[in-house]
Amino acid sequence: MKFVYPYKFKRSHYEISESLRWLYIAYPDAEVYIIGDAPDIHLPYVHIPYTSHLSSPGSEVTDKVMVFCELIGDEFILMNDDFFITD
Repeated sequence: MKFVYPYKFKRSHYEISESLRWLYIAYPDAEVYIIGDAPDIHLPYVHIPYTSHLSSPGSEVTDKVMVFCELIGDEFILMNDDFFITD
């Protein structure tokens, strides 16, 4: 299963690191794609760089997902750094 994280660094990488740690416990064979900033974490993921060209910051998440759809496509689960899979 593919999991897509639109990501913008805030204060630390702690939340996305924990989100991925819990994700890999539940889905050890997950394919993780992070679009935007590349977190400095020691878990496997594919980084897709993103530079905003939009005037409205709220539309960046949608644009990042569209970039994933154009480059990779297929079915995926949309994640955020504060989403945690617990079971």
